[in-house]
Amino acid sequence: MNLAYPLVQLGYDLMKEGRPAEAEGYLREALQLRQANLPEGHWQIRQSEGVLGLCLLALARSNEARPMLEASLPAMLDK
Repeated sequence: MNLAYPLVQLGYDLMKEGRPAEAEGYLREALQLRQANLPEGHWQIRQSEGVLGLCLLALARSNEARPMLEASLPAMLDK
């Protein structure tokens, strides 16, 4: 699970550099790790969903992004 944080950070950094296609795989891996190791609904899972959702938006895949962004928003506002 400790690997998830650097994967999210790497994905986020790639997105900031305008490379969302490269970021997607890292962000998906981080989300899978967190889903496997944290309780359902944990804020870190929601954080990963939010960042992946932003990545998917950057890739013009709003249908995939929307549920992740909607799920992540309430948890991120509480944090």
